[in-house]
Amino acid sequence: MKFNEPLSRYVPAAQLKRENGGDADFVYNHDLYWPALCSLAEKRRRDYRARWEKAGKVIGEHEGFLRGGEVTCLSGEFVGSEFPEGFAAIVAEADADADKEKQNEKWEEQEAEKEEA
Repeated sequence: MKFNEPLSRYVPAAQLKRENGGDADFVYNHDLYWPALCSLAEKRRRDYRARWEKAGKVIGEHEGFLRGGEVTCLSGEFVGSEFPEGFAAIVAEADADADKEKQNEKWEEQEAEKEEA
């Protein structure tokens, strides 16, 4: 860190607060930012877990893979970037569709049994 030089030499002025020599007038609004941060963290947590489950739930899995980077999982079968951000939502939707299909099949079997009886 350099203390005797203007920070704007290292940080774009648009990203630097006015009090530090930049152009940004950032005002923190907890009611606005906190829910957005929690939502983002939850989405990333779901993606992280979905990648871990997809790769076989191996303890000690590569962090780079779990975070969606260009890293191969321990089994060598998948690369993290094959499962982009939002992957968990796609998996959850597919699981929900599969559950509905199973329920429909079960219902149809029950109806067929009732007709036979």
